[in-house]
Amino acid sequence: MSIDQIVMDMGASNERSEYAGYWIALVDNKVVAKEKGAKAAYTGAKEQHPSKVPFIMQVPAEDVMLL
Repeated sequence: MSIDQIVMDMGASNERSEYAGYWIALVDNKVVAKEKGAKAAYTGAKEQHPSKVPFIMQVPAEDVMLL
C-alpha cells in the first residue's frame, strides 16, 4: 500500500480517531511512531529504524476535504 493510500484510509475509517491530532511516522508504509510533536515522532522512528528515512505527517484533528 502506498503512503497516499494510507493517508486517504486514515480519513475514511475509524482508524483515524486513534491518530487524530498526533504526528505520525511511517516506515515501510507502517505507522511506527505516534507523538504530540513532529520531532518526537521522527526521533521515535529513527530509534526503531536507524537506517530508514521516515515519512512524518500530522493527522488532522477535524474532518478535512482533500482535493
